Amino acid sequence: MYVIINFSAAYSESMHAATTFLLMSCLEKGFSFKVGLLLAISGFSRSNALLNVGFILYKAVKKIHMELVFYWQARKAQPPQHEPSSTLANIIGDAVFPAIFCVMAAVGPFILYQWYGFTLFCGLTKANLRHFDLHVIDYAHNNSLKLPSHEPSEWCSYYIPIPYDYIQKHYWNVGLFRYFHWRQIPNFVLAAPMIAFVLHYSWLFFKHHRPHCFRLGLAGSSDASSSNFHTYGAKMLPKEAFVYVVHAAFLAIFAFFFIHVQVATRMIASSTPVIYWWMAVLTIPNDRKPQHKQPEAAKSPRLEVLSQLETHENLQSNWKNLVIDERPKMSKDAVWLLNYFVGYACFGTVMFVNFLPWT
Repeated sequence: MYVIINFSAAYSESMHAATTFLLMSCLEKGFSFKVGLLLAISGFSRSNALLNVGFILYKAVKKIHMELVFYWQARKAQPPQHEPSSTLANIIGDAVFPAIFCVMAAVGPFILYQWYGFTLFCGLTKANLRHFDLHVIDYAHNNSLKLPSHEPSEWCSYYIPIPYDYIQKHYWNVGLFRYFHWRQIPNFVLAAPMIAFVLHYSWLFFKHHRPHCFRLGLAGSSDASSSNFHTYGAKMLPKEAFVYVVHAAFLAIFAFFFIHVQVATRMIASSTPVIYWWMAVLTIPNDRKPQHKQPEAAKSPRLEVLSQLETHENLQSNWKNLVIDERPKMSKDAVWLLNYFVGYACFGTVMFVNFLPWT
């Protein structure tokens, strides 16, 4: 049974990671039915998908801000070239309604599953223990676990009867500062590198793009430090990554204070691409980075980004961007980071499959 649970947890985690990364890619192009579908699939996989609602709300706020900026600019023209009704229609049609649809797609699976639990454990459906294997019944009895029965569960009488919240607190001891015990120090040590990595580079991102961050990424900046070419040269992410950096920092803080902290590395690595972007920027040897902008890069935004990260020769090679080729030319910090991630993956795989304390 434990093997099946571990396999299902790993499968749902990988499904959540895949749909989350696809969602972020689709959101860059705007709201669409595909975005809502990915949110629903992610929601059916794991409850962590609720955290993706923040991207939807931020996208809606950016669209509303953009429409208001266009309206004020058009209003200043002589004569005024934009009607308030057109701005309102664009806001409702391009931001409000699509955001509501996507939020419902993200929250819907969670609500449906809570309702299913409510019907099972609160006496709305007839309980039949003959549907359960004897080993399952014995395990529940020995570990004081509640099975569906004619007697409603304790949380059924709550003002908002949500089984998820009750299970998190009653069985898993999840909540603010609930994991802060001396015996959990090894787990905090295990999660410390990932949490420190995310918070440290989030702070450096804020310092490098301070004006842009103070505006919540809703307006451009003419400050020279925000130039993407200089940003990559300083081994920073571009200012367009603002919302993703905020998301990663939130996950790190949330993991430290609220959940079983040892899952922080797995949760963050499967929920945000920022980790991989940072590692890509930090581990590029100095001699592999372009020293000036390339003219052909203006053909597309993708080529512009790639041309600032890697030289043309490196991009055209099938082996010059391999770890074994770049490692001797990496900085000491990059080598240490690479050693940590590779070591964590190898050592963690051996520990996890042998049912040793690792996650």
